[in-house]
Amino acid sequence: MKVFLWSMLFFFNYCFAAPLITKFVQDVHYKEINTIASQSVTELHYFFSFTCHACAKISKIIHPFLGKLHPEYRVFSYPMVMNQGTFQLARAYTIMRADPKQHSLIQALFELGHYRGLTDEKIITFLEKKGDKNFRSRWESISAEYVNQLSRDAAQRAQNYKLNVIPVCYVLGPKGAFMVHPSKELPPESIPDCLEYLLAYQIR
Repeated sequence: MKVFLWSMLFFFNYCFAAPLITKFVQDVHYKEINTIASQSVTELHYFFSFTCHACAKISKIIHPFLGKLHPEYRVFSYPMVMNQGTFQLARAYTIMRADPKQHSLIQALFELGHYRGLTDEKIITFLEKKGDKNFRSRWESISAEYVNQLSRDAAQRAQNYKLNVIPVCYVLGPKGAFMVHPSKELPPESIPDCLEYLLAYQIR
């Protein structure tokens, strides 16, 4: 019976799991944004929210990918701030994102995104229990004013881009601006490959 169940599970995954896409097509898998000017430097801009279920799902895929990108690409990520709770999570994220080993703890922030009445102490204690024993000192090393400025800059960029969906990535460069987000045509598992395709396209 166990052999039969495992065989059926394998068959289901093989036949029905979303296949990775190997050829990306404009207006199907990504979209050119003509309202954003081209630029000499190639950049990737990622917008998300810690209160968004879709963002939590894609974070498991995209944050490890962003951490492995070649230094020739400039990468920016923006947790959207809507209230005090998301501001505090943005502060925690600002501390973590510089460390490529922090992907699991970044993912843990999405667990906090649905808590009510978040305080500094709750976030610090939560992350210390998750394994970051030095998080309190790191929290105190970054000012709320600095995070507030980052949040204002992110909100201004989102307004300039006419942001209307998250999670979403923008690839900017000499050949224009392109938007990528999960959809029926582009499953989350294929987003890193699509982004790599567009980044390479910008520098070809």
